[in-house]
This record gives sequence, structure tokens and C-alpha cells, in this order.
Amino acid sequence: MCQTAAERFTTLWRYSEDLELSEVKIGDNVKTIGSSAFEGQYYLSKVTFGENVESIGGAAFSECVLAEVTLPSKLKTLNSNVFNENSSLRSVTLNDGLESIGNYAFYKCYNLPQ
Repeated sequence: MCQTAAERFTTLWRYSEDLELSEVKIGDNVKTIGSSAFEGQYYLSKVTFGENVESIGGAAFSECVLAEVTLPSKLKTLNSNVFNENSSLRSVTLNDGLESIGNYAFYKCYNLPQ
């Protein structure tokens, strides 16, 4: 199931684990993705970020099955454990404006080249 997240909201909080999402499109209005927003979405393999996301909270995409991530151009902060335990993650594209990456942001992402 694909879900377009928060077309009207600026902050995106926690999605229910019961939804079994496979793909998420973050709306352009979203500036902040809250901590643990998609944590434990065991089927989530693709996320498309809106261009205005500035901050992604801790463990927001922890324990998902994302294969690749392209961070939005306005992103400034990746908090701790953001992509923790995404064992399928093979590629992350960072942006030039990124100011901070929290501890263990990519912890247990065993397939991510160092």
C-alpha cells in the first residue's frame, strides 16, 4: 500500500504499524518528520521526501526495509538512529546543506558501504 503523508501538515508524527505500508510519499508541506514516525514499518521499502523536509527525528525509519534513500535538498538535521536496522539499505544520497547527523543514524545497516 502506498500512502501520501501529510499534504496539509508541517509536522508528521507516528504512523500506525498496522497499516503495513510499502511506500510513502512525504508531502511538500512537511518540514519535520517526528521521532519514530515510521519505526517498525517492516514492509516499508520506498520513501519519497517532499522538498521542504528540514529535520528527521530519531528512529523515524528504524526497522524498515528501505533499499535506497535520497535526502531532500533542504534537510539540515538527521537525528540519532534514523535508519537504524535497515539491513536492506544499500545507498544514501546526502545533500550539501546537511548540518548534523546524529549518533547511530545508520546503525546495523550492514549492506550500506562505508
